[in-house]
Amino acid sequence: MAYGSAFIFLLPFEIHTSSDFTQPQALKLEHRAFRVYPPFRNGEGLRYSRTLDNGSLPHLAGTARPATRLPPLEVAASPGWGTPFIAADAFRIDVQGLSESDRDHASTIGKRLLRLLRFVTRQWWILRGASDSIDPLQNSFPVDVWGQPADGSLVRSISIIPWLSSEVLLDSHTMEIALYYLGQQIEPPSSAMPLLDSIFAMLHDDKEQALLLAAIACESVFASECFAAASLGLATKKAVRRVVKLPDLRARIDSGLHEILGRSFADERPTAADGIQTLWLARHALAHGSPEQLSRHDVLHDQRKFADTMQAVFEFFEWLATIRERPYADPMRQFARPFTPNRQKD
Repeated sequence: MAYGSAFIFLLPFEIHTSSDFTQPQALKLEHRAFRVYPPFRNGEGLRYSRTLDNGSLPHLAGTARPATRLPPLEVAASPGWGTPFIAADAFRIDVQGLSESDRDHASTIGKRLLRLLRFVTRQWWILRGASDSIDPLQNSFPVDVWGQPADGSLVRSISIIPWLSSEVLLDSHTMEIALYYLGQQIEPPSSAMPLLDSIFAMLHDDKEQALLLAAIACESVFASECFAAASLGLATKKAVRRVVKLPDLRARIDSGLHEILGRSFADERPTAADGIQTLWLARHALAHGSPEQLSRHDVLHDQRKFADTMQAVFEFFEWLATIRERPYADPMRQFARPFTPNRQKD
């Protein structure tokens, strides 16, 4: 009689996994035994950094194919992890007592695990897209009036999207944490996915999307922490309901937090609090403003202002995660680790 079924997930993104993570881990969930294998590379894996096929280039009718006058350029790219890793694009879960036809249940478990892996490792591209994303403009060559290559040169110019430097490889330890959360029915904080999505947008230079999602994440983490304080007896539910409805986010992180937690982010981190105010004003302009109003917001047009505002968001999450003792099972502990550890302090 069969033990159960193996379910194989093929992913349109990569999970960067430590090469020495080779053994599956066990999990007990919903009265079933699970065996979760380390993610693996399916065949040649996904290819995001691609070589231009000169023979595919379009050209005017009656002219020669550009490939006859252009040299081929091979591309080799690899992320800068300091230890050996696998750019995995698949994973396997064995489930005791589950038939291969029960795809919905296995799919639900797999999706929950992917959210947790994204949260624990901060590999923000998980569930979204390429980990080694590059600028779409990757090649150029001089042409004559007929669009023909003028001197036989082909230029390869790419810009790799940067990372935060707080992303970590999936290894036995990070998988153990994710499986602990999964087994205990603990989901990432409601703010985690909007925050990681804002990072994805930020690093792809989509400032509008990044700011909107970051504002949603800040509102969510603020409300969650206030209601958590009420459940711990640190504040009344009446006070929390009033504070979370304050119309200005700056007031919430100042007098609101002081009333609920006895601490004010605005008092303790005034520069970062100014960044949250900038975020809040930009969020309103994006949601409700006119083109003229949007043009007045430097954060949407100035890269340094934008980076400082996003840094204020990260600092807010880190501060909230560390202002009180938290049990091991509290996933907010994951936010205590600095998001941009290599950032130069002003």
